[in-house]
Amino acid sequence: MNVVLYAALGVLLLAAIASWRRSVGLKRDLDRVTARLNDLHAFVNVAHERLKQEILSQVHVELRRRGDGTAFHRDMSVGEVIKLHPQAASVMAGFHLGGCSSCSISDNHILGDAARDYGVNIDNLLTALNGLFDGTTKMDDPAGQMLQVQPAK
Repeated sequence: MNVVLYAALGVLLLAAIASWRRSVGLKRDLDRVTARLNDLHAFVNVAHERLKQEILSQVHVELRRRGDGTAFHRDMSVGEVIKLHPQAASVMAGFHLGGCSSCSISDNHILGDAARDYGVNIDNLLTALNGLFDGTTKMDDPAGQMLQVQPAK
């Protein structure tokens, strides 16, 4: 009777050890999946914020165009200017405003202040930037090196 009891206890002990090892493995797998889900969640949040900002920028531009016909104005930050149109940075560089190693213009710099600080005529700059939307500003080469502002019709 003792042998059977010891055998049963041995089998139960082996089953308990096997169950414990399996639970440790499942816990490790769960931790890995949780870490991957957290990474995915963070990625989706960043992508969502970028998409939201892009859509808001497009809505902002369209509302400005429907309002007074200008999308760019002197009170915008340089960061907002660059977000509003893909060629805005090239236009600004054409006026020697940003884009070179000696410029210290940041995204938070206000466009009118930056133009004044660097001796750029703000009205000409705004005309060129707003011309990106109405077609009066043309980039002559694909790299955006040659800026042409044509008179409004």
